Amino acid sequence: MSRRKRKRPAKRPANPDRTSRVPTDRDDSGRGVRRRVQTVEAAYSGPLPPASQLAQYEEIVPGAAERILAMAERTEEHFRIVDQGRVEFEQKYLTTQSNLQRRGQAIGAVVVGAALLVCFAALYWGHEQVAMVLGSTTIVALAAVFVIGRLPWFK
Repeated sequence: MSRRKRKRPAKRPANPDRTSRVPTDRDDSGRGVRRRVQTVEAAYSGPLPPASQLAQYEEIVPGAAERILAMAERTEEHFRIVDQGRVEFEQKYLTTQSNLQRRGQAIGAVVVGAALLVCFAALYWGHEQVAMVLGSTTIVALAAVFVIGRLPWFK
């Protein structure tokens, strides 16, 4: 049994200029005429359109340019107020965080100082094992707090 190779269809040539194909029209002499369609896109950013479009709006609807400018001014005022509020909020937040951090450090210092006083008292009264356990756990806990405070996933 022989195998026949199937012919593959010829590949279409790539369209290098990426213009869409338009059916061929006939001119007066009967010859084919090709047309190309070109699409132009334009974009702008911001609350105001370019001056040429603003003039076109004004031609179509009298007073439209004034209304668009008023809308842009209202938008700008809104963003100015929002930014001012955001700055005030961030300042309050940073002040609060700083106060909380300072308060936490003070409370931590008092707790560590009290633990060390109890440790020295236990040594004074002859309880070396209690002093050793209390002193070592206090130092380990204090070191852990400082190490954990520097790790990025605990912030």
